[in-house]
Amino acid sequence: MHRTAHSQPAREGQDFSVCLFDPEGRMVAQGPYSPGHMGAMSFTAKNAVQALPGERLRLGDVLLFNSPFLGSGHFPDFFMIQPAFAEDARP
Repeated sequence: MHRTAHSQPAREGQDFSVCLFDPEGRMVAQGPYSPGHMGAMSFTAKNAVQALPGERLRLGDVLLFNSPFLGSGHFPDFFMIQPAFAEDARP
């Protein structure tokens, strides 16, 4: 995002966040970007896990959320969630 964003606020203002969540949607690690998204990101990750449990996801899947009811702070924000699989656990 930081190097390739077309949006000046995202690229120059670093108006984005990056986090790693466990399979239950709990935050494990976060990147050094905008901390204002962290609360909404946890809520979104938990909703994503409820809607599409890990066993339904495959390598390369990406979930896109921009609903304030599912976790996004407001309509201009959107969250992309991509599952990661251990090398020996890839579906």
